[in-house]
Amino acid sequence: MKKYLITAALALGLLVVGTTTAQVKTHWGFSETGTINVTAEAWFNPSIKVPSGTSFDGLKANSYVKQAWVRIVEGSYDSGRAYTAVAPASKPNKEYSVKITRVNNPFADLKSSNGWLYY
Repeated sequence: MKKYLITAALALGLLVVGTTTAQVKTHWGFSETGTINVTAEAWFNPSIKVPSGTSFDGLKANSYVKQAWVRIVEGSYDSGRAYTAVAPASKPNKEYSVKITRVNNPFADLKSSNGWLYY
């Protein structure tokens, strides 16, 4: 019995210690995170064509993204559009991203938005 308890304890320990989590980031995306400090972020990889049938975050199917922008509007505050660098026509296999952060005013509605520019 003692042998089974030790084996079970070791197996449970390996299960707990050996468990990992991974966050998967897409090739294109937009996120708004935070409650006190709100961050709007957009990212893309210009080397990967947006597949047909894609209809999220305003992406245009069968296109290559060359630039992205984000914006935060809250009450009378307007961040304006913040842009990523323009990816060169050679379409390098790397991520381009832009983010802006705003201290949230709990008495005003905050809206974030994003957009894409294509080759």
